[in-house]
Amino acid sequence: MHNDLFHKIYEIEKEYNDSPQDKFVKWLLLSDYNGITNVKKINKFIETINKCLENSSYKINNDNQFKDELASLVYKLSNVK
Repeated sequence: MHNDLFHKIYEIEKEYNDSPQDKFVKWLLLSDYNGITNVKKINKFIETINKCLENSSYKINNDNQFKDELASLVYKLSNVK
């Protein structure tokens, strides 16, 4: 019984002490009620944006930076604490 209590306290403490990067990675792996993870949603946004840009004069210079920036923006706007 005490082991369960100490384990729960450890888990709560760990959650509060997670680095911002750890919290972001956990958020990416979260699923909604349909079982779709945030990382899948971000990838779908990127795919859709890239399709829109195919027939335009606009180009993304750095794909990795674009992915990081888009994921960070959505994360910040999702009000995750």
